[in-house]
Amino acid sequence: METVRRGSGVDMEGRRREAGGGKAGGGKSGGGKREVGGWKTQESGWRRDAELEGTGGWRKMRGHAIWSRDDDCDRAAADRARQARASVAPAAARRSRDAGFAEKGYDAATTREVAERADCSEGLIHRYFGGKRGLLLSILDHKADELVATLEASMPERASLHDEVEQMVLSAMETYWAQRDFMRVCVSQAAIDGEVGRAIGERVNGARVAFLGERLRGHQAAGRVAADVDVEAVALAISGLNIALGFFAQVAFAMDRAGVRAVARSAAAVIERGIAARGELARGG
Repeated sequence: METVRRGSGVDMEGRRREAGGGKAGGGKSGGGKREVGGWKTQESGWRRDAELEGTGGWRKMRGHAIWSRDDDCDRAAADRARQARASVAPAAARRSRDAGFAEKGYDAATTREVAERADCSEGLIHRYFGGKRGLLLSILDHKADELVATLEASMPERASLHDEVEQMVLSAMETYWAQRDFMRVCVSQAAIDGEVGRAIGERVNGARVAFLGERLRGHQAAGRVAADVDVEAVALAISGLNIALGFFAQVAFAMDRAGVRAVARSAAAVIERGIAARGELARGG
């Protein structure tokens, strides 16, 4: 980046900028604008003009003109966009049932309503997220980032394999029930939008599977899970059971919650018997 003081002066590479409209450092002038070694400026105002897009941009700061090429401007814009997304998505995920998607449904929720619930301007959502679809994807990323901490808080480590597996299956029942409205939005959009489906599968469900796998590996290292068990496959199966019972059975199919919970306990017992090391069931099951 090059810095030039207003008025006559010499820039960092030794090129001289004159206050008048003549040439500067081998550049060219005309029409109140000059080009100097690939930089373009406008004599009045020290501002970046839309017509200079693609040739370089600059801005005014504390009485100095800060020259920057397009890649510098692009990086600054990208940084601002990342900061906006990083602040708005968590707020949207926390406020008013996930930015209004859950309350009214994805299609019925307008960007104005989403902005009000996220406590930001409607223009910001369009500018940095490209609309409510982009905001939904960003909310999913935020939820994935926070999922491990949420799981650790709701699922403390258990000393017995029986308690651990039962907890893995049953805790999701309450989680999916509490988030049932937002889950309706996610599942329905995932069915018709591949990018939303991948975000849920790779980021959100992927984080859950990784967490469950790590817990099971700990029990395997302690001798509670058989050494030949593929804990990653078991973790994926438990995660699938979580959404099948926690969301589809309880919410989508409106099955009796007590009955679904009884099925979940039975499924947990089956999983435990299938992965337990020899003698583990006698000790803790």
